Amino acid sequence: SMLVVSSGAKSVLDLAKTLELLETFGVSVVGFKTNNFPSFYSRSSGLSKINRVDSPKEIVETFINNQLLKLPCSTLVSNPVPIENEILPTEIDSVIKKALVELKENQVSGKAVTPFLLDAIFKETKGKSLETNISLALNNVKLGAKIAKELSTRTKRSGSKFQ
Repeated sequence: SMLVVSSGAKSVLDLAKTLELLETFGVSVVGFKTNNFPSFYSRSSGLSKINRVDSPKEIVETFINNQLLKLPCSTLVSNPVPIENEILPTEIDSVIKKALVELKENQVSGKAVTPFLLDAIFKETKGKSLETNISLALNNVKLGAKIAKELSTRTKRSGSKFQ
């Protein structure tokens, strides 16, 4: 089991099916200060059935409770991109659709897919997607550090060791 912080699944995926698959594999999905599953560039994908947690302490409690119950699962913390760097779904959805058409037309496959899509989205958004990507990455690192600190403090107090 592990604890992962993410700003959502790749925007090019079917997010409803992604959440369903995560549930099937026993992944506990929580939203940091949100009930909405983010869609990477956007703060919400329109999917609003995830449990909300409002602090690193609540995130750690969720993770530890799963461990104590011996549930064979990981915890995915959905951490939306900061609002000032969000690209609204109404804007990014058409950009992604256009990039997917170009992907198919150029018969790109395998390892080349993600770099191709990122480049196409970058060009279409005139660099805004890269700014958003950097912002969400930094936001995830900051939250991850707070969670690690809380987990460390919690395990030192209790003498527990989680793997």
